This record gives sequence, structure tokens and C-alpha cells, in this order.
Amino acid sequence: MPDQQPAIRPDLLTRRQALVGGLALIGAAGALAACSSNPSSEGGTSSAIASTAPDPTVLDEQQLIDRYEATIAAFPALAATLTPIRDQHAEHLTALGGTPAAAPSPAVTAGAGLSVAQTSKAAVGALIDAERTAMRERLAACVAATTPERARVLAYVAASEGSHIPALQQVDA
Repeated sequence: MPDQQPAIRPDLLTRRQALVGGLALIGAAGALAACSSNPSSEGGTSSAIASTAPDPTVLDEQQLIDRYEATIAAFPALAATLTPIRDQHAEHLTALGGTPAAAPSPAVTAGAGLSVAQTSKAAVGALIDAERTAMRERLAACVAATTPERARVLAYVAASEGSHIPALQQVDA
């Protein structure tokens, strides 16, 4: 009698399989961006105009840093867990061409524009939602990137932000 192996359900993916599949798509998108970039537009006036406008991904990363700062300020007991993730966002900001603020932004210190949930559990939930949104936005920006280098940076940042989600889900808030 042949060995009976359990049937593998193709509709069930593990996180690892989903991440590997996502990274494969990112790699393909980066290759497409590299193949479709127009070298004649490099250094033209459109590139000079684009460089003066604030980069939305840089602004988004600063907002994530501010959100972490506000959450740490509201719930100091979470600082040991949240500070390394906040520091990774500062590294993302630098990799994307931004400069991390030397001090928390005025929105964090004045409490303007940033609201932190009343409980630490809800605040961590809000951070998880922010990480999911950021990951999706970085993936979309990766697909739209005009250079392979930019696509790679955005892919790495998206993957890192995706890895923050399970780390935050394990926080005992």
C-alpha cells in the first residue's frame, strides 16, 4: 500500500511563503523598473523639479518615527521594545535620502497632530496598522521607482516594515 501523505492545501500560505512571494514580486518589479527607465530623462529639468519637491516616502518615514516617539512618550514601559523599531525607521529615513530630526518633531513634543490611543494595547495596534500601511506604500513606490537602486531601497524598507508587524504583535502591552 503506498504511503499516504496529507494533502497540502494550496489556499493556505505561511507568512514565510507570502513574504518570499512578495519579495519575488518586488524583484520582478525592480527589474521592470530598471528595464523601463528612460536614461534621457536623467539629469533633465524634470529631475531638477522633482528633487525640490519633498519625497513622500521620506515624509512618511518621519511620521512613523514621530508616531513611535509619541507612543514611547505616552507609554514609557514600551520604550525598550519600541525604541529599536523606531531606530530602524531612522535608518530607513537615511536610506531614502532624508535626515532624521535631532530632536522629536514639534508635533511630538506639542502633541499636535498625533493622537496616541488611551491604552498601550490600542497604541501598539495603531502602530501595527501604520506599519501595514507603510509597507503597502513602499511596495507601491517600489513598483513606480525609476531606478533600480531606488527600487531596491524601497523593497528593503518594505520588507523591514513588514517584519515589524509580527514583532509588534508579540508586544505584551
